[in-house]
Amino acid sequence: MKLLNKTSNAERAKKHLFASQATYYEKPLTLVDGHGTRVRDDEGREYLDAFAGIATTTLGYGRTEVSEAVAEQAHKITMLDPLI
Repeated sequence: MKLLNKTSNAERAKKHLFASQATYYEKPLTLVDGHGTRVRDDEGREYLDAFAGIATTTLGYGRTEVSEAVAEQAHKITMLDPLI
């Protein structure tokens, strides 16, 4: 997977985000890995994810049983139009 460099991330944030959101991208954080409640950036620093989303708060990162279930479902069907 090709990662964008930090300058590209910052430029993209300024172009596409609201001004109030772009504030958080002055020094972009590029997360590349996670396990449990911890995430790691592209420079190898580790962080406690205190801003996790709904699924990651309850499931964490890197759970084998979750990724296997997602892969199994993806082999069946990956998209269903909400209008159906």
